[in-house]
Amino acid sequence: MTLKRWPDKDPVEKLGLTFTFADAMATGETITTVSLSVAVKSGTDASAAAMLDGVASIIAGQVFQRVKSGVDQAVYLVRCDATLSSGRVIALGAHLPVKALS
Repeated sequence: MTLKRWPDKDPVEKLGLTFTFADAMATGETITTVSLSVAVKSGTDASAAAMLDGVASIIAGQVFQRVKSGVDQAVYLVRCDATLSSGRVIALGAHLPVKALS
């Protein structure tokens, strides 16, 4: 799995996250299904999965997912597993820190 870090998100923000799989896909492969999850890496949040806002969109080798809420000072791992038309599964993830504006 490839990990990156997104910029800080305020708990009141609703943002769109993009997972780009195109570079890891072979010519002719498409994304057929995706599975997204949110887990707490540091801090405390009993309902981390509730950060996912709606269903993901798949467009040309990219997955777009909206996120909302989050707990101030928590860091989350947002993970996207993409199943490709070839049957391969590719995982991408990123840390998403949540910090309230002061």
